[in-house]
Amino acid sequence: MLPTLYCSLFLILFLSSGGDGFSLTSLLNKKEQSYGVKGTFLCDGKGIEDVKVNLYDKDKFSMNDLLNRQNSDYKGRFSLYGSKKIIFDVVALVKIEHRCNTKGKDVKKIELTIPQKLISEGGVPKTFCDIGTVDLAKASSVSCLTNGTIV
Repeated sequence: MLPTLYCSLFLILFLSSGGDGFSLTSLLNKKEQSYGVKGTFLCDGKGIEDVKVNLYDKDKFSMNDLLNRQNSDYKGRFSLYGSKKIIFDVVALVKIEHRCNTKGKDVKKIELTIPQKLISEGGVPKTFCDIGTVDLAKASSVSCLTNGTIV
């Protein structure tokens, strides 16, 4: 009877914490963290519409949590942010999907992990990861820039 009670209590605490923590005190210490990314995509020197940009909190033991998504506009521009209340530090992952110079339904993918120093406390980021202008015909990776320097 007693082991079943402990098991039940553990499950209640684990599930009510969203799988992020194991103790009652950790449930009270979640902090909201946010990050954002912006930039412009080109394809052979021209703005490319409908490039998919997805923001995730990368999880080690479960599926990544989608925080926000946006498609680039007709000039290739995008700007978005996401936030999450979590006990540990957010691992900010950006996934980009595009069809620049592809055939049929082929999709090219680029991933970027945003540096921890660009993660803000609170629901709105204080600074954004600015990837600048990226020509997807030539790029296989992207980086965050600050004043033209890679972060």
